[in-house]
Amino acid sequence: EEILEEGRAFLAPETLVTIEESLRTVNTAIEEIETALAGDPNSDLLLRMLATHRSTKLGVLQRAAAAVQAQV
Repeated sequence: EEILEEGRAFLAPETLVTIEESLRTVNTAIEEIETALAGDPNSDLLLRMLATHRSTKLGVLQRAAAAVQAQV
C-alpha cells in the first residue's frame, strides 16, 4: 500500500480509479466478513472467504505496485 501511495503521481488517473475501486470493494468485503466472524468465529466458510478476499487484496496491491514500478 505504501508503494501505491508514493507512486500515485506516476499512474494515469483512470488506472488510479480502477485500483481504488478494486481496493474499496475488497476492503468492504473483508470488513463484512470480519463482522460476520465476530458472531460466528468458527465458521469454516467465513474463514475461507476471508482468506480468499485477503489474497485478492494482495493481488491488487501487487499489480498496483508493478504498475508504479513500470512507470518510475
